[in-house]
Amino acid sequence: ADRGSHSLEVLTLLLSLKVAHPHRVALLRGQHENRHLNYHLGLRLECERRLGAIEGFKVFDYLNRFFEHLSLAAVIGGSILALGPGVLPQSLTRFDQLKRYRKPLQLPHTSQPRPANALERLNEQVLLECFTPGPLMPRELGAVREALPEQVKLICSRNDFATVIRSRPVPNKGFAFEVGGRIVSVTSCLNYCDVPGGNDAAVLLIAKEENSNNLVIKPQVITADVAKIYGVLGQPFGGEVSCGPPPPLRWPSQPRDVTPGRCGPNPASLAAGGSGDAAPSESTALVIYPDRN
Repeated sequence: ADRGSHSLEVLTLLLSLKVAHPHRVALLRGQHENRHLNYHLGLRLECERRLGAIEGFKVFDYLNRFFEHLSLAAVIGGSILALGPGVLPQSLTRFDQLKRYRKPLQLPHTSQPRPANALERLNEQVLLECFTPGPLMPRELGAVREALPEQVKLICSRNDFATVIRSRPVPNKGFAFEVGGRIVSVTSCLNYCDVPGGNDAAVLLIAKEENSNNLVIKPQVITADVAKIYGVLGQPFGGEVSCGPPPPLRWPSQPRDVTPGRCGPNPASLAAGGSGDAAPSESTALVIYPDRN
């Protein structure tokens, strides 16, 4: 929410839904639920601009303390892993690694000294790769790389998952099925940060098939193709053609540039170095069978 214009309204709505339906709403900790990022990417500025410097910073701090109590992942239907940070790093090889962290969880910063203990260092490395944008990761701490297709399949088979949902990439169509359906990428950001070319947004509807134990993932897409609509509405009578007004910008001016590699034809693709089924699928739904592993 920190890059948009209505972060406080979005957070208020989500918290209200959680309070009203505590057992039906699950909130995960995304990459920007991290005070090292949202301090610079707009949340602090919005709080201070709308609530005043003193009260605004208090609210900013309260929100980040709330983020420290959010879970990093959720398991859906026993076979789908949804990742809050939206990225599956190579350092994360087993699901039980995520169970080692205790709440409230304060995220490490790349500038702080590394732990001497090997296990603690690995636990910290997972968090750094999950919550640090690639360009901000110092070289000595290693590059932030997504797990390769064969690693994704290994993680799924080790942990009895059929598929992993991630949200860090911004697919052009709002969603993408990759690695033979082992990875589902989704973004709810329509025309993310008004990057040229735009992108659709999507939410995932996950339900059981009728008269079956199979789960079906059906993306519900919101289109970004508004230019054609404006062209039609702006065309006058009498055969004279007008392009009409340009599509309105959805995002405010950004205090920081969009993370390199996040947007594009197939951002953060897993196709490199993997098998042929790594390319995104053109399917519009994914069926999860109970015995798939």
